[in-house]
Amino acid sequence: MDNWGPGALQRLGLGYDVLKELNPRLVYVSITGYGDPDGPAPGPYSDWPANNPCVQGMGGWMTVTGEPGGGPQMVGDNVGDSVPGVWSALGVMMALEKRHRTGEGSFVDMAMYDCMAAHLTSTVPFYQATGIISGRERNNMLSAQLALKAKDGYVVLAGAGGPEKWKVLWRFMDREDLIDDERFLGVDVSGDFYMNNFVPELEAWTSQRTKEEVTTQLTSIGYSMGIVQNQKDLDECPHLDARGMFVNGGNNLGGIFRTVNTPIKFADGPGNPNIEPPLLGANNAEILQSIGGISQEELEQMQSDGVI
Repeated sequence: MDNWGPGALQRLGLGYDVLKELNPRLVYVSITGYGDPDGPAPGPYSDWPANNPCVQGMGGWMTVTGEPGGGPQMVGDNVGDSVPGVWSALGVMMALEKRHRTGEGSFVDMAMYDCMAAHLTSTVPFYQATGIISGRERNNMLSAQLALKAKDGYVVLAGAGGPEKWKVLWRFMDREDLIDDERFLGVDVSGDFYMNNFVPELEAWTSQRTKEEVTTQLTSIGYSMGIVQNQKDLDECPHLDARGMFVNGGNNLGGIFRTVNTPIKFADGPGNPNIEPPLLGANNAEILQSIGGISQEELEQMQSDGVI
């Protein structure tokens, strides 16, 4: 796997065209900003370097993120780096299946830009169907997607599901006076109406209750709810703990560290991966002897000479 930048390993003589001659079954993954310049589909930007902010902007995410009327804003975490990693893992699985069937390896050309564009699953198809460019305007809201104040923070209500569902909610909140107004049932409602009218009415109820109370009670009547959480909330979340999403391990750097686990779960698969980081040079012998063909005597000489 290579994510050094456009053509870096090619210039070192370690490109796919060289390595596949040594091992035709090789699965080689190249992650670059805009596609490998020597890959199967080079484009006009393939020589450009890139990182998370670049591909968030290029990929259209900063156009639809933030407050109405505001400037371009990044999503708060490094999705430009992590999303291509997930797609690359899928590409590897596909390449391994191909190798299982044909005996041949593959070159997986993964562009961060491609991945970010592919994940604009609503706004790009909407433009292609209508010619309308979506931005941060509230009128792009096709259904209720609201962050609501609670007594101790915020909750999220996502998608009401139609007039009958809204009637259930207003009755639950003892606001039957709103049921006769179709706008409060979500009929032909703009994003501005949701924000300027729905939110104050909903928050009159939610702000008197804790996040947990609001989420539990509205979930009980069929609403899709969530609690807005920070990093501390995630680290201490009992659900993530039950799911094994944080693990402690590794003491070879002078102490125990806590980190995020893989979200992939198998009913009959292995448990937590070995997360203890290797010390510098810990795998030298394994790599040099198994891949490089170095003998034990040569290895010992390299160690004696201070090469490794």
